[in-house]
Formats: sequence, structure tokens, C-alpha cells
Amino acid sequence: WEPGRFPNRPRSRFTLAELPEHYDALLFLQNESLEPVFSEHRRELTEDAARHVAELYRSMLDRSAAPVDEIQRFTMQLVWCLFAEDLGMLEGYPLQATVEALLKEDDPDSAKEIGYLFQLLNQKGDHNRKGRFAGTRYVNGDLFARPAAVYLDRAELLHLKQAAEFNWREVNPTIFGSLLEGVLGDDRRSEIGAHYTHEADIMKIVAPTIVRPWRER
Repeated sequence: WEPGRFPNRPRSRFTLAELPEHYDALLFLQNESLEPVFSEHRRELTEDAARHVAELYRSMLDRSAAPVDEIQRFTMQLVWCLFAEDLGMLEGYPLQATVEALLKEDDPDSAKEIGYLFQLLNQKGDHNRKGRFAGTRYVNGDLFARPAAVYLDRAELLHLKQAAEFNWREVNPTIFGSLLEGVLGDDRRSEIGAHYTHEADIMKIVAPTIVRPWRER
């Protein structure tokens, strides 16, 4: 920000009474090295990220790329990786690197390549963790117990590439699901059984798999 100039984004508006709840937007006043966090900007980013994931999800469903339950599992595993890469839990951005490599191929086999990444995340030990997968490690729990493998066409790979380019550290996981639901539309939600999950229930998954490991680093 420069005196005399009035940027309109990113921005955060709040009353003086609401100041304690929005102190993170004023971090730059405390220390020049701290970046302000703007709630409106974060929501816009979350909306854009949800839109790209929803378009990918809807495209897979429309062409029956796999059974519905596998598409759902595949999407959940993708979203976890997107968060984990930007939170530093997956070093080297293996998902993003895989997608970029696939887009350079004439006949990309995304089911094999992305499916292999998901298999590694369900595998203990250091075997086969080489190249772009060197920074992967075993993910405890059931999320990758059944690694999903879905073939993506080029347009879907581009949606995934665009989604991966967001800074997922700034995506709000507690509202991501409800935004994704909204983008899908009523008919599609009813067809596949996608319904809003309360923040408390979301955090039962997000807290132990993403938030807690990051804080304990």
C-alpha cells in the first residue's frame, strides 16, 4: 500500500468492536516481515479452488470415468494432497509435478501415475520413494487405504493443474466442502449423495491429518 493509493483488494472490512477477531489483517503494523491475512481474499481464493475441484469432479461423473464411490475417494485423496503439499507435508509437490509431467505427454496415463502416488502414501517404509516421489511418506489412517485410480482426460488434468496452483495454505478447509457442494448444484448433489458436512465434523478429519501434524513439526 502506498499513500494516496486506495487498493480495493485484497481487503478486510470490520468495525472497531470486531477488531480482536480480525487482528491478523493488521499483522504488518507489528512487524514488516509478517504478511496480513485478509478474510475476503481468503474466501475468494477458497471459492476459486472449490470451483476448479468441482468442475473436475463433475466432469468425471458426467463421463462415468469410474464408479461414483471411486470418483469420490479419488477427489478426497486429491484434495488432501493439495493441502498437504502447500503445508509442507508432501515435499517436492509430487502431485503437481505429476500433473505437469502428464500434460507434456501425448497419451498420459493419469490413472497409473496419480494412482501410484496414492499407493505410496499408503505404503510404509522408504521403498520406491524416488524422483518426484522422494518427499512422500506413509499417511496414517484410512484415507489412502484404498488408493483410487481414475483416468483423467486433458481438460480434467488442466483443471487439476489450475487447482494445484492455488496456495492451499490460504484455503479455508472448514468452508471448502460447503462451497464445493454449492457449485455442484441440487440435482447432482442428490444423485451422488453429496451434502453439507458441519465444520465440527470436518475438523475431525482435518485436525488429526493436516492441522496437528503441521503444528507438531
